[in-house]
Amino acid sequence: MEKRLIVLIDFSAYSGDLLKYAYDWSKKAGGNLILVHHTTAVVPAMADDPTRETLTRATNDDALGKLRKLAEEVLPADANIRYIASEQPVESIISGLQAEPFDNLVFMGVKGTGRLKQIFVGSFVIEVIDRANSIVVAMPRNVTAFVSKKMYVAVSNAFQLNTEALDALLAFTGGRITELSFFSLTDSKFDLMQMESFLSRLVDEYSDRVRADYNLYAGEKVYDNIRDIINSRTDELLVVQRGSQSLTYQPFRKFIINELVCAGETPLVVLP
Repeated sequence: MEKRLIVLIDFSAYSGDLLKYAYDWSKKAGGNLILVHHTTAVVPAMADDPTRETLTRATNDDALGKLRKLAEEVLPADANIRYIASEQPVESIISGLQAEPFDNLVFMGVKGTGRLKQIFVGSFVIEVIDRANSIVVAMPRNVTAFVSKKMYVAVSNAFQLNTEALDALLAFTGGRITELSFFSLTDSKFDLMQMESFLSRLVDEYSDRVRADYNLYAGEKVYDNIRDIINSRTDELLVVQRGSQSLTYQPFRKFIINELVCAGETPLVVLP
């Protein structure tokens, strides 16, 4: 199916970089862009329905103009873009787009520097990831080009990896990902044997498409070991799976987001 990149724009200072990155990905791997902005109309509490509809429509039209202006400022004039500005919840907009016959990636911007990064990637980003049944790419600031060649895939012993979503992500990279490194952590000998066997099977499954390997971390300095391997660079993608709980439910994933994404330059991909 035809590929589409859905870019959630909030008109912050990070929006331009996010749009440049998504556009570069779309040109290198194929796919069209859809820019989406969630609007909130200022409506008097006692307004009647026609007044509410008029004010909401005016707010949406204003946002559409801003989306077009942003695209004109940062992208080539011939960029193929669709624009959506709506008062509907973002997850509803994404759900409606997913019902159309396309493969979709959702792009969002990561905010947070210094100690503020401890609030992860922001409540709005986490809310979308938790509620939208989609592959979400969360981008740190100042990254404007899709140059990734290697993916690090976090594997948890709490649930099976969504290999269907991982396959879809690989297809979305247009063959530019040439290395795949699975990794996990454990704190017991039983889990060590079980996880090593599972990671080994994943390597066998993907070795016919890319160079694949795995790392299993254990011990008191497990997070230091992970940080030493994953370099927080723009030519890497860090992949985690949301699973049955919130993205921030497990300390493992909290660490990944805080230390490797917000503190570095590694794009984060969240599988449903």
